[in-house]
Amino acid sequence: MRIFSFPIISALIYLFLGVFNSDLKAQSVQEIILAEHSYSNQNWEESNNKYQKLVIDNPYNGEYWYRLAWINHQLSKFEKAKESYLKAIEAGYQLSTSSYNLACLYSLTNSPDSAVQWLSFSFKNGLQGRERLINTDSELDPIRHYPAFKKLLSAVDHDIVKSRTVSWSEDIQFLKTRFETTHYNLFSLIDRPSWDNKFDHLTSNIDLLEDYEIVVKLMQIVASIEAGHSYVIPPFSGEYQFHQLPIQLSEFDDGIYIKQVDENNADIVGYELLSINGHKLSSVIDSVQKVANPENAIMKRSTSLFYLTLTEVLAAYDLANELDSIKLTLRKKDGVIIEKTLKSVPFSPEIVSTRSTLNGWVSMNDKSTFPLPLYLKYPKKAHWFEYVPETGILYAQLNEIRNSETATLKEFGEQLKLISSNNNVSAIILDLRFNNGGNGLLNKDFLLELLEIEQVKTPGQFFTIIGNRTFSAAMLLATQLDQYTETIFIGEPTGGKPSHIGDDNHFVLPNSGLMSSASQTYWQSPVSYDNREWIAPKIYISMTSEHYLNNVDPVIKYLENFFKKD
Repeated sequence: MRIFSFPIISALIYLFLGVFNSDLKAQSVQEIILAEHSYSNQNWEESNNKYQKLVIDNPYNGEYWYRLAWINHQLSKFEKAKESYLKAIEAGYQLSTSSYNLACLYSLTNSPDSAVQWLSFSFKNGLQGRERLINTDSELDPIRHYPAFKKLLSAVDHDIVKSRTVSWSEDIQFLKTRFETTHYNLFSLIDRPSWDNKFDHLTSNIDLLEDYEIVVKLMQIVASIEAGHSYVIPPFSGEYQFHQLPIQLSEFDDGIYIKQVDENNADIVGYELLSINGHKLSSVIDSVQKVANPENAIMKRSTSLFYLTLTEVLAAYDLANELDSIKLTLRKKDGVIIEKTLKSVPFSPEIVSTRSTLNGWVSMNDKSTFPLPLYLKYPKKAHWFEYVPETGILYAQLNEIRNSETATLKEFGEQLKLISSNNNVSAIILDLRFNNGGNGLLNKDFLLELLEIEQVKTPGQFFTIIGNRTFSAAMLLATQLDQYTETIFIGEPTGGKPSHIGDDNHFVLPNSGLMSSASQTYWQSPVSYDNREWIAPKIYISMTSEHYLNNVDPVIKYLENFFKKD
């Protein structure tokens, strides 16, 4: 069974509504407060009585029905709990969780067909934490060996020895079925015949392909859905672990450069990449972008620079004959062109997620004599700020949509509000260029605090820096800022869309252990006709390799010049 946590409604909110009028046919504020209190304290008998009264007085509130169902679930009053879960579902309240818990009750009461039916309904409505629940929830134990349950989960038998062909066939079918049963509106994104043909062709060619080629084919099929939160993760452990070149690439206005490299190859940091194994870089990107994040053209381009460092991906597209070494053609800062052969290393996802220089690596700006720009000072922090009295700028960097160990997002907003009111702040700069998401449900708390800041409501005093890594929950925030504030977007286009299919929904293929995600939620911009592929800056400012090399942030420099005090 699965409980969904809800915030306790503050008593103060109800008190501000006014004194309860006993002549009205309405729930007493005091009754609601007491019911919430007993529920939060898990006093099930007491809260059962209180919520029974609430649903009689207000049968339209799905949350009341859900809580009454959960209470009876805990009291082992399963038939009453079923009735209440059905009422919650009828009201459209937490469909995936209500139906999952209902399935658990049918499992416990020896009704396997109904249990499977409601499990299927729960999956289709985007049940979160599905893998963990179905594998560990003891309430499903009574139906684990039921054929329909195994079929629903596309279960495979691990007790028999299988050939390579059978193992891959099972995994391919498992992935296909999981996407079809959980992905948001899959066949509005890709037509069914094309989808089926891709999997049929792959299955029929298993014996002709290397293992890494099968993995890349699966990556390509999923990328063809064109949803940025749907993917197959390149394997970073186990039998099928991929390999990578020990470099991190970045595209600047003047070319694609080696931004970071391991210390064994420190001599090439800051060099421009021209070709790989004799293939022009443009043609390499054209090939590997078939597996890159397809959210939009900006994200596809930027993530292609990661995928072309994976030697298995290069080999799958006939861009490499060997997996352990790759020849690069590079241009030095003095214009001299050289060749360098790099040895590959086991792939680690750290290179994808890092916002700072990896341990044992060097960065192209390490030898700069200029101080670090603001955006590079604390890249590991989720959020932080600094007031610059010389310009009156309050700079706030938000790298993750999450609460940090030192402050919640709400508290971060409160801090910005306090600094803004106590200092001569000429402008607020919110930097989202490193922010690739988090928990979008936290945006509201932060946004409500921002909306109380005078500069945020004043044209020309609030700027939001965006870039190709602004994605997912950060896109939701950028869209909300666009809608509700006077912000001026500055920098480069975002890597995400205002309206997009999101929320990672991970699962593991049973034989190979490959990890995949079938995204399951549609996040819509405040208006249904917002079909933008990205948020474009009002003021477009790109970065050159010289900027990065010399610790210059052209965006902040532009704003500092604008707000410089005489």
